[in-house]
Amino acid sequence: MKLIDIAEYILLSFTNDKFKIIMSSLGIIIGVFAIVAMLSVGDAMYATILENFAEEGSDVIVVFPFSFSHSSDKEAATFLDKDVKALENTKGVKSVFARNNGFGTLSFRNDNISTQFTAVMPSKETDLSEKIEIGRFLTKSDTSAIVIGKDISEKMFRINLKPGSRVSLKDPTSGNIKDFTVAGVLEKDEGGGQFFRDNTDTMVIMTHRSLEELGDVRSYSYSQLFVVVNDKDHIEEVSEDVDRTLKRLHKKEGYSLFMPTAFLDSLKSTLNVLKYGLGGFAAISLLVGGIGISNVMMLTVKERVSEIGVMKAVGAKTSDIRLLFLMESGFLGFISAILGIVAVLILAKLASVIAKFDIPVTMESIVFGIVFGVMTTVIAGVYPASKAAKLDPIEALRRE
Repeated sequence: MKLIDIAEYILLSFTNDKFKIIMSSLGIIIGVFAIVAMLSVGDAMYATILENFAEEGSDVIVVFPFSFSHSSDKEAATFLDKDVKALENTKGVKSVFARNNGFGTLSFRNDNISTQFTAVMPSKETDLSEKIEIGRFLTKSDTSAIVIGKDISEKMFRINLKPGSRVSLKDPTSGNIKDFTVAGVLEKDEGGGQFFRDNTDTMVIMTHRSLEELGDVRSYSYSQLFVVVNDKDHIEEVSEDVDRTLKRLHKKEGYSLFMPTAFLDSLKSTLNVLKYGLGGFAAISLLVGGIGISNVMMLTVKERVSEIGVMKAVGAKTSDIRLLFLMESGFLGFISAILGIVAVLILAKLASVIAKFDIPVTMESIVFGIVFGVMTTVIAGVYPASKAAKLDPIEALRRE
């Protein structure tokens, strides 16, 4: 039999019993839909997390004044202005800024909230200064001014805080209370909570001098140093130079370098496992659909016994009959897979329009869905095809 004859026969068989074909293909359609949808959702998660990762922290080395190693018995390093200057002169370093974090009570008109405050170097915090919505950012000389996030301004107190509002901060360690004036309010942080990123909506920002006075610290030092590199593609090499600089300054003290990019590969592997794990769970429904196809093909063989007998009587080979049924099941899987993918594309479009969530349906997912759908139906059709091919033509014609 020629392939064109086989194709024509398959099309005729599909048009003769449309209801049975539709019902048998539903399992494959749902299975392919589930697989491609899960892979696409996994791709969306993958892309979103890596995009946030790339935007925030991929060019930064964070230095902590203590060692992460449990075996280290070195005292914590004391980071001072000399460390900042030394690191700024290190090859490959673009800028260095220091921060300190603390907790305290923020009071405004008899309302009190517990909050975290962050001490910064105003002239080097360009990312924060560019996010001022109203008012101004801090200057180095500010010792009684703070900048607050949007939520602190509008959600934490009965009356909104705005530039010029007078508040007070209490440090629980020293017991000191210091009055501050709100200098500025940061704009709403649309990306709050992203990977390796501060949520500026809840930040209370002050200068290091302010924190030193509030905490009544006699020997003030920095709790974190942020080293921004010129080229993130060479961050490993720069980190080695940064380590050499710090070793020279802190020979007997412990410190740690932390690079978000250090476990980027591990993160990618985890996301890939998650993505294909979702696809694997969805493949169970495709397996169920394959069992349904196998049952339908067995029923089809019984219905076409006489046809098979006629085809063999006029010269059709055993291989022709087997190929006929395998191609029929494969073609059914192909059409079902296409319909499942179309359903995913419609879902992705609705998600982007209604939920504002982009689900990228990649060519890899589409090909994977089609191949998996066709393979499932072909495998499901192997046994029915073999049964049909082995029918004795005389017995088949006798049933007629």
